[in-house]
Amino acid sequence: MAEVEAKSGSIKLVDEFYGHDFINEIIEQQKVWTIKNNEGIPTTTSDRQESMPFWSSKLRTENVIKSVPVYHDYQVLEMSLETFKKVWLPRLDKDGLYIAANLSGESLVGNDWTPEELLEQILFKLDDD
Repeated sequence: MAEVEAKSGSIKLVDEFYGHDFINEIIEQQKVWTIKNNEGIPTTTSDRQESMPFWSSKLRTENVIKSVPVYHDYQVLEMSLETFKKVWLPRLDKDGLYIAANLSGESLVGNDWTPEELLEQILFKLDDD
């Protein structure tokens, strides 16, 4: 039993590392979350690539708002997976922005995807189910 738990725990870590948690959770929830304030939705920059943050659960989003001081004045913005796929991803692609998925911690660690890569992964997972 411990071996099974250890194996499933390591699979969970691998899934989270490669961003599969994000994909699985947004498909399961049929929702995606980001944050906004009066100035709009923030962007982050890593490896000289500008990204817009999105999360796979409301709780993850709320945790970042609480734990990252610069985001304390932001609110949660929820959207359907369908709107994310059909409206947001094409706009982000057009604007040359990446998706920063499930950022966490004060240093905002997560996975970056191009909109095209993420859409391919979502559609692949939907076909696989």
